[in-house]
Amino acid sequence: MMGISLILNIYAMRNGVQIKEIGTMEALSYLFVPVLSLLIFGEKMNKRKVVSILIILIGIVVFFQ
Repeated sequence: MMGISLILNIYAMRNGVQIKEIGTMEALSYLFVPVLSLLIFGEKMNKRKVVSILIILIGIVVFFQ
């Protein structure tokens, strides 16, 4: 999943995504990977992962305000 995320990031950078937005994209990969792993592979989400994802989302919201 992280490999797919890396490939998508490279694709986005080649197609005009600004460098200041790359950090946010990288932070979002920590959200997408567990969610997609849950949906595709059936991995379990524990309380620690959910709290970590919420902290990342709060950081993204703070960064863009």
